[in-house]
Amino acid sequence: MESRNGGNVREILGAPALIVRRPQKNMYLSVRPDGMLRVSCPTGTPDAEIERFVASQSHWLHKRRAAVLQMRDERTKHDAGDTVLLWGRSLPLVVTYGRPYGASLRGETILLNLPENGTADERGKLIHSFLRARLGLAIPPLLARWQPVLDVRASGWHVRDMTTRWGSCNTRTGRLCFNLRLAAKDPCCLEYVLVHELSHLIVASHSAAFWNCVARCLPDWRQRRALTNQTMKEPSAE
Repeated sequence: MESRNGGNVREILGAPALIVRRPQKNMYLSVRPDGMLRVSCPTGTPDAEIERFVASQSHWLHKRRAAVLQMRDERTKHDAGDTVLLWGRSLPLVVTYGRPYGASLRGETILLNLPENGTADERGKLIHSFLRARLGLAIPPLLARWQPVLDVRASGWHVRDMTTRWGSCNTRTGRLCFNLRLAAKDPCCLEYVLVHELSHLIVASHSAAFWNCVARCLPDWRQRRALTNQTMKEPSAE
């Protein structure tokens, strides 16, 4: 049987094997993440010689294939129950393997494409990139709404994964920073933090005048602040 990856697929020692013939001197055997054997051999190598080569590696092969299949099954089981918090809602995470790598929102589900041997660190980075992108879509409309109301303009903004603040404002440069974790909170929390930081462009301290600026935009700012800090007590808006 022809394979779309090149080569032929046939059964050897009771397992599917992808035979790839190419200009090379030696023969190599490996086990793919899906459990299929892969034999890379010189052009013109007879099937019988390939079978003898695979049989000579049978002890290693059975152990390696069993380990790969167990890892695949454990990974699938783990992925099946995963969720990601987005805008205060726990959305199911569907994990697939292959290009293009990254995460995307499809209806009420987050789809995550990982490399075949993707690590937990790679997985976390792709999810962080997804959350950063969602914030990137949400922040500009809020700035467009509230900057004219407060009669201020931020010089720029960026997103960071912070542990002690929900946001910050550099009053010297006018640049704002937002915590990556805000993407997991209710949207009203992001709006509160954004108005909070914009208000620092008017009043640098947390004086009564500052809170009056916040209240002028968001009369319910106390409730929003409490909701923002509800499950993550460490960060605060500064």
